[in-house]
Amino acid sequence: MSYHKFSNLGEKLHNDLSSKVMKGIIDREEQDLPCNCPKKCKKADGTCLHNDQCRQSMVVYELECKLCNQCYIGKTQNHFKKRTAQHIYDAWKVLEAGRSKYGDNWRGSG
Repeated sequence: MSYHKFSNLGEKLHNDLSSKVMKGIIDREEQDLPCNCPKKCKKADGTCLHNDQCRQSMVVYELECKLCNQCYIGKTQNHFKKRTAQHIYDAWKVLEAGRSKYGDNWRGSG
């Protein structure tokens, strides 16, 4: 029997079976969670800096550099706060690498 007309038949059957097996199962990693920001990280009025969306998953976001006014638009399946922390960590790694190579006066611009 030849399947040349149905080259993706196995894939189609597998996806159909997976969706039926996974029906009703919730991945806790992808669930939106309530804000857990500590008081010191909130605005003066006690509200979350991220409008209580800090632990929302499946997010499209925009980051703007205050020095050069350039923007970065990203998307993530992680919680927004976790992804933001990863960006901050990456920025610090670049700064530390520059300081170790060029000295303490290096600011990473140019």
